[in-house]
Amino acid sequence: NMGLPVLGICYGMQLACDAFGGKVESVSTREYGRAELTAHTTTALFQDTSAQQQVWMSHGDQISNIADDFETLAETSTCPFAAIKHRELPIYGLQFHPEVTHSPEGGTILRNFLINVFNCSPDTFSPETSGVLVSKLQRFAFSCRGTGWNSRAPGRASCKRYLRLQCRKSSGVKNLSGSDLCDQK
Repeated sequence: NMGLPVLGICYGMQLACDAFGGKVESVSTREYGRAELTAHTTTALFQDTSAQQQVWMSHGDQISNIADDFETLAETSTCPFAAIKHRELPIYGLQFHPEVTHSPEGGTILRNFLINVFNCSPDTFSPETSGVLVSKLQRFAFSCRGTGWNSRAPGRASCKRYLRLQCRKSSGVKNLSGSDLCDQK
């Protein structure tokens, strides 16, 4: 409702999918480690990436069914909805973690989101601004570590409170959306 593009990573993807009528369920075996991703490279998010690429998964819950408003952008052998996109709204989701070194093409995926979806100018990117983005994503991912969709652990509630707090702060939306990087000269 804020009119900004959204990139939900891991739990964020599950949260967005659930909000639009998808289904999130616990999986019998937690997925933690490297996975081979098959990406639809003609999409804005996976432009200039390999069709087969290594990514880092870390989840015990995953999307078992997406709403009709979404389409699949990538999958793995154990995760049929590893990346999704809303058909009309600028809402994307990744079950894997593009911000870690174990996802070698993750930086390109994040850059594609900022340039192709968020409409940032490619000229605004430098090693310094890319480092700021990765640092913010890593801090955010760490703050939500140990949470899970069906978890009753305090971490899940803390993560939801953190998300609400970030969205209430005037700079919080920028921190999560990347617009602070786009505005840099």
